[in-house]
Amino acid sequence: MSKLTKKAMEIIMKNTTDDHKVMAALEGPGGDHKDYLHVWPRDSFFVALELKNFNRSLAEDIVRGIVKLPTDNGLFYQRYELNGIPDDRAWCNGDGNRQLDQDALRFVVLAEFPGIRTDIKEIKKNYESFLDQIKQKKTVTDVWEQKNGYFFYTSTAIIWGLKSAEKILPESKEKHKKILDEIVKSLDSFFDKKLNSFVKTPSEKIIDLEIILGLNILFQYGNGIFASRQRLEKVVSTLKAVEKEIAVKIGDVKVPIRYKEDFWNGEKVGPNGSGRPWPMGIAFISQAYSYLVKAALSIREFGIAEEALEDAYRWLSYLKNTPNIEQFPEQIDFDGSVPQQVARPLTWCAAELLKAERLFSEAKAVLEEVDSVNLRMISKNLILNPSSLN
Repeated sequence: MSKLTKKAMEIIMKNTTDDHKVMAALEGPGGDHKDYLHVWPRDSFFVALELKNFNRSLAEDIVRGIVKLPTDNGLFYQRYELNGIPDDRAWCNGDGNRQLDQDALRFVVLAEFPGIRTDIKEIKKNYESFLDQIKQKKTVTDVWEQKNGYFFYTSTAIIWGLKSAEKILPESKEKHKKILDEIVKSLDSFFDKKLNSFVKTPSEKIIDLEIILGLNILFQYGNGIFASRQRLEKVVSTLKAVEKEIAVKIGDVKVPIRYKEDFWNGEKVGPNGSGRPWPMGIAFISQAYSYLVKAALSIREFGIAEEALEDAYRWLSYLKNTPNIEQFPEQIDFDGSVPQQVARPLTWCAAELLKAERLFSEAKAVLEEVDSVNLRMISKNLILNPSSLN
């Protein structure tokens, strides 16, 4: 375990309260705008999903605490006070104005932690509310700001949530067949041929950091979505487009902003009026390349796998060498400094660093095993067929 990995674990532990609630961050933003000193269900679920690889007991305790939070007719509020009371200042709790991914993630964590005892009647209530929102095709709120629409990332989260719900409520599978077929098919509409990249929405053709988060969900969900060279090439071209369009140089490293017209707290802070770089985004990109290694090997696309591992390592190196990364800030400035009004240390950021390191190690090991097997097969063939040397 590297020094930075240990630091990430320390941050997660420090930001977890005695009753196992995960604070988004300990500091900031400044003034009275302390939204990150709250419990955000999405952040907590992502932290728990990665923490299970390092401290499963704590991860389960976190999940138990979050799934018991009060809901609005079965759906989560955007964020909560540390005492579990919903924060009435949250801006996306209205009907048709939800961050529905966190409700999807509820079923993901319950499927990942089957030992957690839950009130099945309450789970069914949560499920029916979640399913009703999907059936009505109501717009949702962007993962990081107050934009409403139909997003690539949210679509992937819904797919993952529905498939996970089937493990908890097997009778729900028939209800999902038509819905899932429609959503999965819709993913193709998010790929823009001109940009050669998946985009935020089919109508709003923006290369956005949340696209990578969505791709990683699809890799985790599995089900053969990327089981063809054509689909793998779309992932590769998307990652290259993200690097070209929204990654900025800070010294010797590259860090992505969210998207070109991004802003934070009303500020046009970048040289071109764009938002600040996000260190957590580096982790997302490295993870995507590591997932790509395994997906490519599964269909024997060895060239794609080898190149993907190199890129996974490159982005992981960027992450480890990002200025002030040890503070695990949500954002940094273009000179590498951490602005005063930036959340830190961000628990979700620490968890994504753990995930990036773990996935790279796993991808490297899998590729090395494949190379070893291939080498043994070649050696055996030469012994049995010496003439093949000619």
